[in-house]
Amino acid sequence: DDLRVRVFDVRSHQLVRHLEGHSRTVTDVAFSPDGRYLTTASLDCTLRLVDLPSARLVAWHTVHLPITSLSWSPRGEFLATTHAGCLAICVWANRALFANLQLDAEVTEALPLAMPAGASGDDDDDEGELEALTEAEGRHEGSLAVAAVRAAQEAASREALRELSRPDQIAPGLPTLSGVAKAQWKSLRALDEIKERNKPEQPPEAPPDAPFFLATRAGLEPTFAAPEN
Repeated sequence: DDLRVRVFDVRSHQLVRHLEGHSRTVTDVAFSPDGRYLTTASLDCTLRLVDLPSARLVAWHTVHLPITSLSWSPRGEFLATTHAGCLAICVWANRALFANLQLDAEVTEALPLAMPAGASGDDDDDEGELEALTEAEGRHEGSLAVAAVRAAQEAASREALRELSRPDQIAPGLPTLSGVAKAQWKSLRALDEIKERNKPEQPPEAPPDAPFFLATRAGLEPTFAAPEN
């Protein structure tokens, strides 16, 4: 066991991803329902989430008890885990459904996850876990601030694009076609010719009137009676 996770393409039988980072035996791996993310767990009490297309570490968490198995819900809303020395099944909500993941932000430290009530196995460690979680969140304030600034810059860029000035009208009676594709305005000069060419030779005939309800004949097998003229 080299503590690494390898992802192979089942069609080409080639190695496409080589993931490392765990310090003890990997206990379980699980793909997200859409196949984009890979979740790995290890006896080092860590949980790692990797974006497979970019091979980037999206989330890195530590838990109080080692994770022994992982399972995603069919729609990806929840992740269920089981832990060593714990009879409970822990269910975690997927925060990616409620906020955009910053894939360009590098994850360098593990963020502790507080075990659900009754699943930690030791009530005396709850206060210590809360302090560790608060300390880790404080260390991540800088990266979160950078992500917020980038999001504000992107929103300002989109707003500036929407407020771009249009070219001035040449004359009140002339349309401005500079922003329209060439294929849309090139045929306007021959519009009358196109209408004449596409005109049907004879107008379409209306279908014959049919009754809304059709009468059926008496019998075991239903058959429709011919309407009387």
